[in-house]
Amino acid sequence: FRSDINRCIEEAETYPWFAGLSEPRQAVVISLLFNLGKPRWDGFKKAQAAIAAGDMAEASRQLLDSKWARQVGKRAHEMAAQLQSGEWK
Repeated sequence: FRSDINRCIEEAETYPWFAGLSEPRQAVVISLLFNLGKPRWDGFKKAQAAIAAGDMAEASRQLLDSKWARQVGKRAHEMAAQLQSGEWK
């Protein structure tokens, strides 16, 4: 488990916008990488572009407008809210 988390952190750090995120927002990205895997997370191009642009409201909308969100339900809403607010939920 620990090695999986470390791998996700290393993957997250490859995104140029990651270091500029607050810790709660970084945690969302790491969790998405853990749950989706990097190839599927990289399919969230609009969400990633919104994060890079600092538009967390749009990034949250993009997360929620996905098959992943429909599958995981409440957890997706919690993660989207944390991404948007930048505060722990």
